[in-house]
Amino acid sequence: MIILILVKKWVYKFCNLVELCKLNFIDECKNFIYLKAIITRNRREDKVLIALVQKVRSGSVEVDGEIVGSIGKGFVVLVGVCKDDEPSDAIKLAEKVINLRVFEDDSGKMNLSLNDVGGEILAVSQFTLCANTTKGNRPSFADAMNPEDAQKIFTAFVELLKARGIHTETGVFGAKMMVKIHNDGPVTIWLDSKAKRK
Repeated sequence: MIILILVKKWVYKFCNLVELCKLNFIDECKNFIYLKAIITRNRREDKVLIALVQKVRSGSVEVDGEIVGSIGKGFVVLVGVCKDDEPSDAIKLAEKVINLRVFEDDSGKMNLSLNDVGGEILAVSQFTLCANTTKGNRPSFADAMNPEDAQKIFTAFVELLKARGIHTETGVFGAKMMVKIHNDGPVTIWLDSKAKRK
């Protein structure tokens, strides 16, 4: 009788343990699926049109020792065109750059836009902004758009700035360039077309 009672208790504990393991396994599976979804979503959302905006007192770009673009007060904008970018991304990013209020007003606060101060833009294409550094120490540029299509979107971005009355100069797309940036502040702001970073 005593043995039977002990066996029942052991079976009961064993069943509870099995049930607990099942619940833990299910929870772990749910967590794994959730994390995988987040990683997948983030990888997809990382593929955006990127603009690294630097407020400058002056900026210029040289190709083969010759200055091909230069500005005074304004922005040097390094532009990275990544896979899946569309012309609509160029429109959104151009508007954001133009209306970015990072120039000081009379009270010394960052409150004025490029138009308010009569600023200029030097736009330089830079596919390395699309780099993926999650694995190893050598960046992968697989997320960068192919040069032919990237140039079309970069050109659209530049033309949108010009259409809004902003004096805009550029480097030479795809060329090896020497960029001189006299950063004022310093003020450097990352913008992207998906508005993940404000």
